[in-house]
Amino acid sequence: MTGQENTIHGFRSDNIWIGPQDFHQSFVDEEQEIHFIHFSKLDKNLARQVLAWRNHPEVRKWMYNKDVISEEDHFQFLQQLPRQRYRFYWLVKEGDKDLGVIDLANCRGGESEWGFYLNPKYIGGGKALRLFHHALHFFFQKIHLKKVYGYVACENTNSLLLNELFDMHMTALMPKEHKGVLHWYAKYELSKGAYAARELTLSDVRDRLIGSQSVLRRKRREIRLRQLLIQAFGRPSLPWREDMGEYSHIEACDNSRNALQLSHFSRLLQEDFGCRLGMKDLLAHHRFSDILNSLEK
Repeated sequence: MTGQENTIHGFRSDNIWIGPQDFHQSFVDEEQEIHFIHFSKLDKNLARQVLAWRNHPEVRKWMYNKDVISEEDHFQFLQQLPRQRYRFYWLVKEGDKDLGVIDLANCRGGESEWGFYLNPKYIGGGKALRLFHHALHFFFQKIHLKKVYGYVACENTNSLLLNELFDMHMTALMPKEHKGVLHWYAKYELSKGAYAARELTLSDVRDRLIGSQSVLRRKRREIRLRQLLIQAFGRPSLPWREDMGEYSHIEACDNSRNALQLSHFSRLLQEDFGCRLGMKDLLAHHRFSDILNSLEK
């Protein structure tokens, strides 16, 4: 095994040995006045503060675990966190503003799942752009990860758009079950190489948000179309594309579940987009992009 090969304990990046033990600490970006305060370093007031954020309804509804976390469980979690080998949490502080929380999970060989949640008082105020920007810079420039990936609920329009704005690449759509309810998630990932090649600044992202309205409109349509597919069929893809057999005789079985689903989907498209596509028209579309293009005519 060479020094460049991944191991269960750590990895080598830019001639720096990185391991899990190095992540259980706080970091400072002095140039931008950004503090990444490890959860094990939080005083009781800050610990209660991040718990309150996490339990806020507008934050909790997008979590895998949507339950309210008790203070007792929270402090037990903080106590054992430094012993975790693959999970890390930081409070992100910009100047005197507590922006939110970022975390890594399943961190192995320089690749990690990541997540974040914003201080609820900043929801809708544009601070999510700053938190996302600081997180990527931290992951790739400070602790030298090779790749990060995350899962975003398909209903979470703002977070999906945020990933798109930062050129995160959607690689999969997958279901996860919570208490018997199926939720669909989009998997987004970004490598250090792709991040470095783009050299996106926070100003670049803001310019995209303001200037690329046509691109954003298409992205919003794409996101909304997947949400309507989930409502109608329970999945964010075209079911007849995957199994045409179920739908090949749709006109002869108008009372079937498939016909009802198609009719419902057609009605949703008309209500949301003002687009009239009958069941026969829908079945003529063989790709997701075909329907998306029809919505733009």
